[in-house]
Amino acid sequence: MHTETQHNLALKLEAQLYQLLGMIDNRLRERAEQLIGQLKRYYELSKQRNALRELSDEQLEDIGISRADALREAAKPFWKE
Repeated sequence: MHTETQHNLALKLEAQLYQLLGMIDNRLRERAEQLIGQLKRYYELSKQRNALRELSDEQLEDIGISRADALREAAKPFWKE
């Protein structure tokens, strides 16, 4: 194969490789953002359940939740919706 043709082919392959790497990088970044979002959701659920556990009977009555329901919700693991 002619050297110039080999060089052009190598440049095309290199460009395709960088394009592929960019796609992989975007997918990894998207997945990382999804995981961070899920971790934030878990953290919020945990905070809400802890706050629910701390409410007085009067506060629970105001929002229409029984003490038993509040304790049942607060006892759920952070990853359960």
